[in-house]
Order: sequence, then structure tokens, then C-alpha cells
Amino acid sequence: RALLTPPPPPRWAAQVKTTALGAGEELLRRLMEKFADNKIVIRQANLRLLKKLMGVVSPTRVLRPLLSYVSHANSHIREQAIAVLIQSLNAASSLTRDMYRAALDALAVALTDSKPRVRSAALEAAAVRAVSSGPVAFSRLLDESSLDAATRAEIDERVRMGVLPQVADDGIVV
Repeated sequence: RALLTPPPPPRWAAQVKTTALGAGEELLRRLMEKFADNKIVIRQANLRLLKKLMGVVSPTRVLRPLLSYVSHANSHIREQAIAVLIQSLNAASSLTRDMYRAALDALAVALTDSKPRVRSAALEAAAVRAVSSGPVAFSRLLDESSLDAATRAEIDERVRMGVLPQVADDGIVV
């Protein structure tokens, strides 16, 4: 009977897991800060690296820490955070309701951004969210959100267009 009981995990296992999680968040932070670079080549390479990162780890692991960058002071970082958000939503097979709500809350700020490219990217991300969560669930989330009627109408109009946005190799949302 004692042979069938698995041994307890070593005490250092939790520490290794915590260190790995911290290292992943630090890597994401450093990659996101590189989007502030004025050289498009650097931002493109950075976006490709983030795509690879999401191929190695689950997109949902990237999504939660990524949401804070949607309201970053630098507009390049805000726009690229939304581009990575679109990639995460496209790559994730399903997300929890809380994760969808957190993504919509982050996008609510970006939908009223002073920079047109950030607003446009946020609108595209909202369209991806609408399709990935389904029309009924998205409608419920919109009802729970703080978005005004004009912004909701803009999202509805974008969703009716039908073609989902993608992120081009240069990081532009198309």
C-alpha cells in the first residue's frame, strides 16, 4: 500500500514554479518595453518573438500580465499590446468569463484613446473578442461594461463587417 502512494513533492518545487512564473513576467515586461523603440524593425522582431512565446506557453499565460500594457504611457506600447492581445484571443481556444471581462475592461480605455491607431486597434480587438466569446456572451459582457452607447454601436458595426482582424508581420492590425 505504501508503494502506491506517490511521494510528496520536494520543498523546492514550489519555489522553482514561482521563479519560473516571475521570469516569464519579467520576459514579457522587457519585450513589451521594446515596443517603445522608434525602429520598426525592432518592433517587428519583438512581435515575432512574442508570437513564438505564445506558441511555447499558453496564450492565456501571456494575456493577464499583458492587459496592463493596454493603458501604458507610450502609444507604441499600447498599440502593440493590443496587437498581441488580438493574437492571444485568436490563439486561445477558449478563455474564462473573467478573462474576457478583464480584456474588455482594458479595451474600454483604449477605445477612447487620444491616438487614432490605438483606438482602431482596440476596435479590432473588441471585434475579435465578440466573435471569440460568441454574440450572446459578448452582449452580456457589454451590458456589464462601462462602455457608452456610441462605443457599443461602433463595436457592433465593426462586428457586422464580418472579417476578423489579423496582425501583420510588421505589427499593424489589418
